[in-house]
Amino acid sequence: MGKKQKLLLSVAGSLVLTLFLYILLHEGGHTLVALFCGADIMNFSFFPAHVSWMGGEFNTFTISLADAAGVGLPILVSVVYMLFYSKENQNIFYRTFSVIFSIVPFYSLIAWMILPVMYVNGRILSDDVIHFIEHSGINPWIVCVTAAALFAGGVVLVWKRGILRNYIEICKK
Repeated sequence: MGKKQKLLLSVAGSLVLTLFLYILLHEGGHTLVALFCGADIMNFSFFPAHVSWMGGEFNTFTISLADAAGVGLPILVSVVYMLFYSKENQNIFYRTFSVIFSIVPFYSLIAWMILPVMYVNGRILSDDVIHFIEHSGINPWIVCVTAAALFAGGVVLVWKRGILRNYIEICKK
């Protein structure tokens, strides 16, 4: 198998694996908070991605945490993955997966930057972001700026750990 075919298979496999992991971690984040609050999980599905629960003892903080956990757990796992990233590993799949898995969770923060602005302008959608703003009472602009700062931090971490640089290097070979 040629270099280009390996790269294309690595990209395709990494995208599928990252999508699977992202959905699992996103819905898993909501689930963990619900379980922590004593709720019974009624449904956990991948397609469509959804989790529902019944019961539990929630307060304003834990409801807000459940709203944010969907974006928070994938980012947390991505950061931990980046901290253990090995620059020495030359495997094309490893480097491809590393760049995709490191970046994708941070791109989910784009919704946390855009939807608060839409909310302020009277365009209310039903989404984790809007639920978080309404449940927490946090100013939408603070949500937007915090998401932008986290996004920037993710980009810096990907760069500092050499993940993108190493991927580009292996593509050029």
